[in-house]
Order: sequence, then C-alpha cells, then structure tokens
Amino acid sequence: MSNLDEPPAAWETRLQDMSPVDGRDGEEERVETGRLVAQRASWPMLHDVEDGATVDMSQVWPVLGKTGPPERATALVETLARQAGGAAQRLLFGVRSLSDRSDHDMLVHVDVVTGDLLEIAAWSPGCPLNPDRSWWLRCTLAVESATGFEAGGINGVDLRPHRTAFAVGGQDGVTVFQEDFGGPLGDIAARFYLAWEGRRALADRLGWRRPEPPSRTLPLAEFLQQARKRVWPSADML
Repeated sequence: MSNLDEPPAAWETRLQDMSPVDGRDGEEERVETGRLVAQRASWPMLHDVEDGATVDMSQVWPVLGKTGPPERATALVETLARQAGGAAQRLLFGVRSLSDRSDHDMLVHVDVVTGDLLEIAAWSPGCPLNPDRSWWLRCTLAVESATGFEAGGINGVDLRPHRTAFAVGGQDGVTVFQEDFGGPLGDIAARFYLAWEGRRALADRLGWRRPEPPSRTLPLAEFLQQARKRVWPSADML
C-alpha cells in the first residue's frame, strides 16, 4: 500500500477538521489573555480585589494620566474601565446607575455641617429594572461663591468635593472606591447632588409628589452587609 492509501494521522485529522473560525477564536483568546495580563500588571490595585475591599482612587488616577474639567469626569471613568478592566468596570456600572436611577429608587440625606459645608449621603438597594445593582455614596462638598463677570461655577456658585466614598454592589461582588481629596469621583458626586436638587425644585414647582426623606443615613457597614448577601458564590465555592 502506498503512502497515499494510508489513513491520516490523528493530528492531521484534527487539523483538517479545524475551520478558519476555530483559528480566529484561538487567536482572539490569546489576544484577550495578553490584554488581561497587561491590565493586571499596570493596574494591580483594580484586580484581585477582595469582596468588600476599598480601592484608593488616589493610586488609580495618576496611572491613567488624564485629567479634565468636572463635566468630563464620567468620560474619565469610561476610559479607566476600558483601559484597566477589573474593578473599574464595577465603578463604571455604579456611575451609570447613579445618573440613571429614579429618585423613587434611592434615598438621599443632606446635612449642613457648617454654613458652607454639606455632607451628602445617597444610597439605593436596587430598582425594578436592575434589582441587584446597589450603590452607596457619601461626599463632603464645600460651597464656594464668586462674584463678577462670568464667575466660576454655576452662576457664581461652585461645589468643591472632599472625602468621597462610593460603594457599588452586584451579583459579582461589592467594592468601595474612595477619594480623600477632590477628584473625578468627587466631581461626579457634586454633579449628582446638583441634579438631585434641581429635580426636587422642579417637583415642588409642579406640585409633584416627592419621595419621603430618610430619617437617618445608612452606615457603610450596613450597606456592605446587605450588598454582600446578593453576591453569587464563585465557582470555587460551589
């Protein structure tokens, strides 16, 4: 029997059965693996984060190497999630929910610490469309006023964020993101508060029913305890 009559070797059979799609899938998997390795190397503080742990954003923003005005803060979070992955994806989900969630699905508590210092706390255990995406926000805002032609801020009033904490929970886990000084996260909190106050004023003017204010601020530890009950067990725990 000639070599042409011999049956193909096993590896030849596998090679013949492999379609071009299989080859592309393998290449895409290698590219994705390389991307994840690079992300973990550049952003270790955003990967392998324990459930309920805190990420210090003062270590994150300098690595991103980008800045911008307060109105660009959400875009910076989107860039961070795209470049870093890991816990930054959870941060992005939380920021989007913060902007989109109805006032009837959140609670907001505001304290006037001094004449020009506000303590903002807001939290949401979920909503009908996304019952497992919860978040908790706390931020200290300094109210600054300016006079003169085209003064800074909104008609001469500006909010300077300090000490911002933003916890985001879901079925995949819960993480606390913290800024001890002003930064993109604080800018997002300030814009959230201004939008919330604007909706309150509009509801009052139109005579709409507003949600009842909470009697107290939900402590972060209590939020984390509630959020971690919704986390699905990992494959290792099944």
